Amino acid sequence: MLAAGRRRALLDRERGAVPRDRGAELPRLLLEPADVTIEPRWLGPGYGHRTEAAESASRLARERAGLALDPVYTGKAMAALLGLEAEGAFGAGPVLYWHTHNAFPL
Repeated sequence: MLAAGRRRALLDRERGAVPRDRGAELPRLLLEPADVTIEPRWLGPGYGHRTEAAESASRLARERAGLALDPVYTGKAMAALLGLEAEGAFGAGPVLYWHTHNAFPL
């Protein structure tokens, strides 16, 4: 098992490798554990379980943006994004929702 500092350094180097290899100029971003917030309100009954909010967010993303989200994982992420935005959690923004493509048909 890697020490936390070494893991962090490896992840920092790897997360920008693909965009940089394709010519993107990205600033170095170093995150500490205190920089990350775990938001449990959209988890529902637990990991892997559907929620009404996730299904609603998935439908909305499909209807408004043509974005196919699964009704559990990325649907919950979108539900949280929409809920937090409605609460004003992001201020003036901008906000990035980075959707990683799922190779399985939805």
